[in-house]
Amino acid sequence: MKSLGKKTTLAAVFVFSMLVIWSFASAVPAHAATSIGRGYSDTEFRTLTQSFFNLYQGGNPSEAMLDEYAQMAYCDLYKAHYDDDFRWNQIREAIKGNLKAYGGNTQHKYELVGNLTLERYNFEKEFFPIEAESQLNNVGQLYLFSSPGYFNFCGRSGQLDVLPAYHLMSLFEPLNLTQVEIPADKAKQITPFMKNVGNGYKRLYARYRLHILDFEELKDSRNLEAVYKGQVEAIDFFLDEALTQPVHSINFTSGF
Repeated sequence: MKSLGKKTTLAAVFVFSMLVIWSFASAVPAHAATSIGRGYSDTEFRTLTQSFFNLYQGGNPSEAMLDEYAQMAYCDLYKAHYDDDFRWNQIREAIKGNLKAYGGNTQHKYELVGNLTLERYNFEKEFFPIEAESQLNNVGQLYLFSSPGYFNFCGRSGQLDVLPAYHLMSLFEPLNLTQVEIPADKAKQITPFMKNVGNGYKRLYARYRLHILDFEELKDSRNLEAVYKGQVEAIDFFLDEALTQPVHSINFTSGF
């Protein structure tokens, strides 16, 4: 039987080292950061799975989870080596090693973007009331990523076997958002630029910046749900969907 040589082993480790490093770096949008693991990332499935690996069971995901992740993230290498037990075991160990080595740089800060419908301005108290269907009232849990559980990757189509298809964050404090406080002089300046959605209502766009602090549980319902513990750090409000024209911010880490 031909043994797997030292040079081949090192090559496999090197390849996966570079891939794992790249995956952490690419997880952070350019507008959010310039280095690995800093800033806020979009709630993208692959990046959240890396956060899950870092927190689940003290950073020790099962071999089956690592295999399914490799199938999704590194399809060509999976197809080339998965059937070789010994070579695949070395590659899997390389993945484990790099996940641990770069665990401190795993993304734990994320952002969600949505829109809000505002009612007419309250001149007495200087705020825009948020229309009832757009309000957040005692929200205790946020969906970071949800899917019907069907994925297409690496020649397979269907539900995931072992990785969570849903990622949620339980909040330490319930989130309430019923109004946007903006001084009258500033409100007068920005109102002409706000999108009119009828009946005198206006549109603003909100970016919620979130921080995952701990892992809570892995729930086994129709599809696996990874539930984290965390907090909303800030909500930023913008005139435009591209989030280039800020008008107001709420910072929950340093007060309003």
